[in-house]
Amino acid sequence: MNGDAVGHKIALDPTVEDPVRYELLKKTHAVVQSLFTKYFPETPVFITFGNNDCKHHNSAPFKEEKAEFYQFMYNLWFVNHTPNRKYAALVKDTFFNGGYYSIDMSDKLTLVSLNTLEYNVDQYASEIGPEAAEQMNWLESILKQDKKVVIMTHIYAGARLSHDTTATAN
Repeated sequence: MNGDAVGHKIALDPTVEDPVRYELLKKTHAVVQSLFTKYFPETPVFITFGNNDCKHHNSAPFKEEKAEFYQFMYNLWFVNHTPNRKYAALVKDTFFNGGYYSIDMSDKLTLVSLNTLEYNVDQYASEIGPEAAEQMNWLESILKQDKKVVIMTHIYAGARLSHDTTATAN
């Protein structure tokens, strides 16, 4: 699923705090996940984040909410969705770091889910941290393997960050 499980106008403007709307956003995620579990109980379902999926529109989770949000989403998709449980330990570190992960589907194929919100030109500038560069360096290591790779994204990468370990925001 390539992002935007939550509709427009629910995610908040970065300057607004609205606990009621944030709870609605999380409830919407929970309903979407429960529908996938109901109708696809034996099928793994892999997500990537869209610009309407996090608390603040067009932004990856802010530093102070990152741990809570990624834990919530991890529990929905890698704990509650039974077919994904076998991948839970494999994706946990990168998922909690920045909402990205990879899954070896076979010895010849890897699925990669990138959190391209880290590269969105509309990302709230004060929240840009090292996650974008870390994710690109991680992706580079995946691509060096002798496997085919399927990459899931929501928005194109590269809108804000150049690819090197010393890159900074524009």
